[in-house]
Amino acid sequence: MIIFIFIAHIIMITPLAPGSVVDVCAGFLFVSLFVNNEGASIEAAYFVSLGITIVLHFSGSCAQYYVGKIPAVQIWANKTLPPEMLAASDSVLKTANWFKVGVVGQVFMDTANGLNQGRMDMAFCTQFWS
Repeated sequence: MIIFIFIAHIIMITPLAPGSVVDVCAGFLFVSLFVNNEGASIEAAYFVSLGITIVLHFSGSCAQYYVGKIPAVQIWANKTLPPEMLAASDSVLKTANWFKVGVVGQVFMDTANGLNQGRMDMAFCTQFWS
């Protein structure tokens, strides 16, 4: 399980791999692990796996944000990310609330959006709850 969590965080900060891939794999792996190896009921395994997956998703989001604050990553993002995404985020999302950031963020790639939120120095709580 520790190895999966480590690999999951590496995948979550890779711009071409969406975080939902980790969510699906974690849900399948953890339920199977808890039912087959730990003897838990399917219901208990489901809810424990759901909690672990949510924590993984939020910690991955925070990792994307902090990686996006690294100057070398900011230079890379300015050269690589779609200009539409950069323009929309820099003009609209800089001062937006968490709800608006979340809705607009659904349009763009999951990981690239997390890196971009760090790149543009969005408030931590806004990116976290979006």
